[in-house]
Amino acid sequence: MIARLASEPRFHGVSFAMRGGGTGTNEQSLTDGIVIDMSRHMNRIVSIDPVKRTEGSLILVQDSFTSYFEPALLLDVIDLLLALGFKPFVAPLKPNGKALHIHGYLGAFERAAERNARHLCRLAASGVPPVGLDPSMTLCYRSEYPGALGAQKTPRVLLPQEWLSERLDGFAVRTFDGPETDYVLLPHCTERTNAQDSVRSWGAIFETFGLTLSVEGRRLLRHGGDLRA
Repeated sequence: MIARLASEPRFHGVSFAMRGGGTGTNEQSLTDGIVIDMSRHMNRIVSIDPVKRTEGSLILVQDSFTSYFEPALLLDVIDLLLALGFKPFVAPLKPNGKALHIHGYLGAFERAAERNARHLCRLAASGVPPVGLDPSMTLCYRSEYPGALGAQKTPRVLLPQEWLSERLDGFAVRTFDGPETDYVLLPHCTERTNAQDSVRSWGAIFETFGLTLSVEGRRLLRHGGDLRA
């Protein structure tokens, strides 16, 4: 009822503040608008729809390279997902041990991988899929982790294009009416070897939004044309 009333034009511009048990110390419920006291009637969870709870949600798995050296990229991805109507959550930054493996510290890598795998498996158990940004760090969960921990203990972490390409049915194919821009994709070497279909996933995404994508000088698709690598 509250949501229905708040959506009415006469209440536009009116702020609503929720008051729970009144135990906060920062005066969160003080407002010039309407205070909704939840202590008497709205004090329990009646039901949870497991489908709606996870629908359109994803967990962004941070990596040290992106979060430390390109934090703006992570923020841009969050803004884009929100603009597309999705619900991104950001997992705490945990070292996944990739650098340890590269330098040959295999014992230390296995210990770091085991800790991180437990953390990611707990997140995945919520029903919300984990998605990583950096290809090398993300695909570590498909190559180095299974080798050290076994496949059953390894979390399934998707690349952004893999996750998004599975949800394109909710978007109508668009025609881009702005100035034509050619976008070039430079896939990481691990994408070419461990996730070859991910390149085509990017093509399907760009095609849906009416954009042109090339892969290192080779035309992958042109809006209105066929998808080809």
